[in-house]
Amino acid sequence: MRLTPHLGHYQKYYPALTGIRAIAAYMVFFHHFNPFIKNDIATNYLGNILAEMHIGVTVFFVLSGFLITARYLDRIILTKHWFFNYMRNRVARIYPLYFILTILTFAISAARLLNNPTDGWLTYSLKAKIMVPIFNLTFLRGFFIDIKASGIKQGWSLTVEECFYLAAPFLLLGLARSRKNILFYPALVMIPGLLLVAFVGSPDRFSGFFGTYRFLFNFTFFGRCFEFILGMGLALIVNRHHRSETGPKFGLFTYLGFAWIIACLVGLAYFKSPLDASGWTNYSSIAINNLILPVGVCFAFYGLVFEATWLQRLFETKTFDLLGKSSYAFYLAHMGIFSIAIENYLTHNYFIIFILINIISIGLYYFIEKPAQKFITSI
Repeated sequence: MRLTPHLGHYQKYYPALTGIRAIAAYMVFFHHFNPFIKNDIATNYLGNILAEMHIGVTVFFVLSGFLITARYLDRIILTKHWFFNYMRNRVARIYPLYFILTILTFAISAARLLNNPTDGWLTYSLKAKIMVPIFNLTFLRGFFIDIKASGIKQGWSLTVEECFYLAAPFLLLGLARSRKNILFYPALVMIPGLLLVAFVGSPDRFSGFFGTYRFLFNFTFFGRCFEFILGMGLALIVNRHHRSETGPKFGLFTYLGFAWIIACLVGLAYFKSPLDASGWTNYSSIAINNLILPVGVCFAFYGLVFEATWLQRLFETKTFDLLGKSSYAFYLAHMGIFSIAIENYLTHNYFIIFILINIISIGLYYFIEKPAQKFITSI
């Protein structure tokens, strides 16, 4: 449903931004299943570019900041009832499918039903076999270096998302009082994280709880808050403009935004650290990913909302609408028990795996994610 009144009113849906969620999820897939990299050595420059497709996570983070702000800024009433409804909606969106797939992942690991060479379950102590699943199910694992990649490995980003969801009502309350407060938000969020690393963190203690500054800037909300806050800032701008059915067709912001994103990909490939295929071990890459890239994502989002380009029309099609709605299921399913089973029993062809995971994800969306969300939000 596309609403055309002034965006200060609650707008439920941005069709093109649903479609682009699929692109973000697919970027992460080809970061993990890079057909141009063998044995972690890029065979050509395209392999280096695809290795940086982890930036799909940044797209998700900016989009989360934008949507939460656009939907709730003018509706925030920080009461127990409001906060309960808000958190219930967030849990309904994310948790049921994550819970089911996490339980299934650990059950398969414990029963040794799949040959997964990266699974560390067999090396866990009895205590770890109890605590690691609990930390996964409570999203706490994302604060610890040693277990952030346990269970559904890519699920570390949900810890970052949940931290934002918890902080968002208070950040929105500050914006309701003064839009200028957003200028102080990066420091407000980042400083507690820096203090945690300085006074508590250690890569060798407490399973690497806030172990290093690089961990902070790569895997925690405190270090990646700028992506969400820029999305929030974009929502403030969008809310001030009137959206019509026929926007400008030149697409200045759309094409500038996508060109910016591509330039950041090239920059990340250039600054790639030989110590880490993701390039996240050097601060040049962190600066590009966390600070520069989100600006281009905001330009692209602004264009997709307001500019009537072929990209907007493409992402608003029924096909991309479905792929966008099932993108969360795709993100959770693309690396883990499903892809391992496909590789073990069917094929190692990444493009066939991509198609099969899409089919599985659509099924997960229709038969688990959507019904569970509807049931929980009706309570």
